[in-house]
Amino acid sequence: MKRGDTGTRILAGLAVIILAAIMVIAFRLYFYGREYLSDRKNYEELRKSVGADDPGAGNGPEIDLDKLKLINPDAAGWLYACNGEINGPVAQAFDDEFYLTHRFDGTEGKAGSFFTDKESVPPFECPVTVIYGHNMKDGSMFNPLLKYRDEEFFRSCPYFKVKTFGGEKDYRIISAFYGAVDLIPGVGDGEESREVIMKKARKMSLYDTDSGDIPEDGNLVILVTCEYSGEDNRMAVYGWRD
Repeated sequence: MKRGDTGTRILAGLAVIILAAIMVIAFRLYFYGREYLSDRKNYEELRKSVGADDPGAGNGPEIDLDKLKLINPDAAGWLYACNGEINGPVAQAFDDEFYLTHRFDGTEGKAGSFFTDKESVPPFECPVTVIYGHNMKDGSMFNPLLKYRDEEFFRSCPYFKVKTFGGEKDYRIISAFYGAVDLIPGVGDGEESREVIMKKARKMSLYDTDSGDIPEDGNLVILVTCEYSGEDNRMAVYGWRD
């Protein structure tokens, strides 16, 4: 066999491998694009069905919570944060797995749902409520929480709101930071008290939130999502309500 023929065969083989790799990448992009689109459409329809497509006059949308409960009996409330970039239902989870892969209405979806830690019972009434959500690459779900790495964003949006069956609750942000998940106070299987969690969280904050003295009585809500600057990192935003 001539050298030229061998070289041609090698080039042809490389071309086939490259073409196959391009096709695999294109298929994955198409598949993930369809998943993201499906998730967005699902939540757009849900928001519209309960009145959340109208952002209101700076106070967040007026939610039909009774209708939300009919969609999913696990409904714990509605979260409005980051100037409306986060605007969705929160499910009360009875395990920490289901809503990672299921939307609020129970259908399977990559975006999952916002959901409370199984230990946060009853949600928004117990001393510490932890809410998890995915950091989606298309900017949806809890991705906007990463903006709290910037102090200027915090200054423009120092509160988040939860509409619950017990009333509307405003939470003042007292800390925001990111780090390894096992270093995030209040997340995981720890037995720390609300006061200890708050003290650690405020000390770890990326900037001074000017939260001053905080009364002993009140409720703490922690919003948690993945943060990819380190291995197994989380972004955590802590909100306090007197």
